[in-house]
Amino acid sequence: MLYQSKTSLEPIPPAINLLLLLSLGGALITAVQALLVVIKGDILCLNEGCKVVESLTTVPPLAFNLAGFIYFFVIFRLLHLGKNKDRGWLKWARLFLLCGMAVEGVLVCFQYYVAEVFCSYCLIILSIVVLLNIMLGIRQIVAALALFSAVVVAFSSLEFSPRSESGEVVLEEGIYGHLEKDTSAPELYLFFSSTCPHCEEVIETIGPDFTCSLNFNPVDTLKESPIADLIRQDGYSPLANRRFLKNLGINEIPVLTIKEPGEIRTLKGKQKIIEYLDNTCRSEGGGPDQTSDFSGESSQVPGFQFQIPGVQDEGCKVDVDCEEPLPENNQQ
Repeated sequence: MLYQSKTSLEPIPPAINLLLLLSLGGALITAVQALLVVIKGDILCLNEGCKVVESLTTVPPLAFNLAGFIYFFVIFRLLHLGKNKDRGWLKWARLFLLCGMAVEGVLVCFQYYVAEVFCSYCLIILSIVVLLNIMLGIRQIVAALALFSAVVVAFSSLEFSPRSESGEVVLEEGIYGHLEKDTSAPELYLFFSSTCPHCEEVIETIGPDFTCSLNFNPVDTLKESPIADLIRQDGYSPLANRRFLKNLGINEIPVLTIKEPGEIRTLKGKQKIIEYLDNTCRSEGGGPDQTSDFSGESSQVPGFQFQIPGVQDEGCKVDVDCEEPLPENNQQ
């Protein structure tokens, strides 16, 4: 009786029906995403951030979405029981939603500080959790805001940086696979993505007449090898490749990095890369590169000098899918 008298004091939120509908919607969204993982092997996402975040986690997407479905369904059942039976269940719903705010705080900080890109699907889930907390009243809003802020402050007090700022270590960490050819030539690293048509055009030029060894450094998670003869390397890091380009101030791909004793040269854009490969890595042409025209400033990284080309060529943005060619700047 004492328990019932106390729990009966828990008021039913005015927007209880909307709360039920929103929590059920969250359960349906995560269930559909889990089903897409089973059927197609991938979730539906509005930007490239989902692939980046997925590549940096050890938990498979199916487990994430199943956990999300269970979470929202539990919230729905608690709210339903609190509305129609014992109001004490509403307290459990409030507690679960506060736990959700703490988890979302961790995920948001992870995307901001570690992945350095936001997942659109994750932001949708965050919005649902935030709205559920808001509709439970001012007391819930204050508690949720305090919990979320505490997580953000904790993360902001930590420093997240690559294990090494040297070009060699970052380059090696990001290698997806290696094309073994002439090892006496400069070490070449091709930065690309699976959604960039300009990158695909560069890769299509790598045929039987290609004589250079070449490392493939994707900025996203690959589902299949870009070429058949590639020697795969386990444990590659798309994040390391993205950070390497970010350190150079480059936000477009494809990019070809040419590692030579004492320096690293960087070619940006489809046309310049193809011209370099045609003059350096073709059996009928051969010979040293004669087309590398570098203008612009150099940036320093310990042990190496990076020369960044000042002329922008055709390419795709690193953080977004590239379906249409970017406008090409007029060359002087």
